[in-house]
Amino acid sequence: MFARARHLAVLLAAFLAMGVLSEGAHAQYPSKAIRFIVPWPPGGAADIMARLIGEGLSKELGQTVVVDNRPGAGGLVATEQVAKMEPDGHTLLLGSTGPNAIAGSLYKNLRYDPVKDLTPVTQITELPLLLVVNKDFPANNVKELIAYAKANPGKVNFASVGSGTAQHLASEIFKITAGINIVHVPYKGSAPAFTDLAGGAVQMLFDNIPASRAMLQAGKVKAIAVSTSTRSTAMPDLPTVAESGLPGFHVSAWQNIAMPPGSPPEAVARVNREVVKFLNSPEMRKRITDMGANVVGNTPAEEAQRIKDEVEKWGRAVKAAGVSLDY
Repeated sequence: MFARARHLAVLLAAFLAMGVLSEGAHAQYPSKAIRFIVPWPPGGAADIMARLIGEGLSKELGQTVVVDNRPGAGGLVATEQVAKMEPDGHTLLLGSTGPNAIAGSLYKNLRYDPVKDLTPVTQITELPLLLVVNKDFPANNVKELIAYAKANPGKVNFASVGSGTAQHLASEIFKITAGINIVHVPYKGSAPAFTDLAGGAVQMLFDNIPASRAMLQAGKVKAIAVSTSTRSTAMPDLPTVAESGLPGFHVSAWQNIAMPPGSPPEAVARVNREVVKFLNSPEMRKRITDMGANVVGNTPAEEAQRIKDEVEKWGRAVKAAGVSLDY
C-alpha cells in the first residue's frame, strides 16, 4: 500500500515537472468570473461601453464578466485600486484619458504610475473633440481663427469643462501649436460652458460630439474642425484641425482596457483578441459610431507605446498651462 502511494507520488511529480498538470490556469484561462472595474457611476457612457464589452467577452470566454462600478475622484480611486490588485488575469479596468494619461502630471501626489502600474490590453475607442465657436464669431475655419487670435492677442476666451480636463488641455495644445494668446475660462461641466459660448461670453471650446450635438442642432454654435488626425466617422464632412490650418495636430479623449501590473501575457493576449474581434463586429462598430466615437482595437504592445506617448503629450500641456491639483 505504501509502495503504491510512493509510486503515485513519483508519477505526480513527473507530470508536474513536464507541465502536464502545471498550475493552472494558463491553459484554462479564464478559470473564474472576470471583474470589469469601471471608475464611473452606472448608466453613463463608460458604464454602457463596459457592459456591452463585458457581455461580448462573457460569450467568448465562457465565464461571467461582472461590471463593478467604483466611481470617485474622477476615476483615480478605481484606477489606483486596480494598480494594486492581484495580477491573475481576472481583473480588467476601463481606462480613460484622465486617470490613465493626464493624471500622472496633473496630480502632484498621485499614488500610482499610469505607465508602470497598469498592463495595457487594447484601446477601445477614440473620442474626437470638436472645435466649436460662437455662431457670430468671424472665424469659420482654423486658419481664420488663428489669424483672428494673432490680430487680437488676449481677446479670445476659450471655455473648458474644468481645469486639467482633456477639453481644457486640448485648447492649451492648440494655443501652443498655433502660437497664439488665448485666455482660459473654466466651467463646471459642458452645460454652463456651452451656455456662455452661445451667449458670446467665450468664443471657443473643445468638447466631445455628444455634448456638442444639441447646441449644434439648434444653430447656437458652429463646429469648425475635429481634433483627431483623421475625420470623425460620426461627422465625416467636418475637416480636422490638422488639415485645415494646423498640420500635425492630434488630440482625443479615449477609452482602453488595462489589467494590474504583471498580469499573465496569455490572459492579456486572449482578452485583447476577443475584445478586438467584438469591437469590429458590424453591430458594435455602429453603436460606437452612434456615440460619436471611432473604433480602435490595437495590440497590447501598440497600446503600451501609445500610453507612454499620451502621458508625455498631456504632461507638456499640463506644464504649459501651469495646472497642479491635489489627490
